[in-house]
Amino acid sequence: MLPTEPKVGWVFRYSYLWHWQHLEGREEGDKDRPALVLAIVATLEDGTPVVRVLPITHTPPSDPAEAVEIPPATKRRLGLDDERSWIVLTESNRFAWPGPDVRPLDTDSGYHGPLPPALFEEVKRRFVGLARSQRHQATPLLNAICSGDLCKMAHRMAFRKRREPIPASCGSPASCAGILMP
Repeated sequence: MLPTEPKVGWVFRYSYLWHWQHLEGREEGDKDRPALVLAIVATLEDGTPVVRVLPITHTPPSDPAEAVEIPPATKRRLGLDDERSWIVLTESNRFAWPGPDVRPLDTDSGYHGPLPPALFEEVKRRFVGLARSQRHQATPLLNAICSGDLCKMAHRMAFRKRREPIPASCGSPASCAGILMP
């Protein structure tokens, strides 16, 4: 089942696009992985929530301050594998929920489940610290919608803020996302 509503603090399956992949011009990640819904960062005019998600990986961080390890008991409860895993704090994806990269899970909710409150609080606290020190990179996806309503809304906002012209189609969903979510 696909998760229908974003649940902050919950882990789901997602094709995460790493920041380096975004810089290469890719629009989808290489593989599906667990990810954490960190926050609902905005709501579009039609009521669609925009979320920020953090990737979960088996790769140990080069700097322990850049990730939070998930305890083995939590991994078992979430139905994840037995390998060590970390929630990466130095980058995130943002998109309108549910995006095409959200993957189904064989659960009633479509989620693996929630992080324990204390662990989620640690993730949020450490994420905010890294973001404030500018050690975080957000990949603005917003579902790669261009020349649609979201793109038009982005360009209308840019016109109001900076008096930029509104193109018929900019051809660049990343630039539209940058306008909406700088």
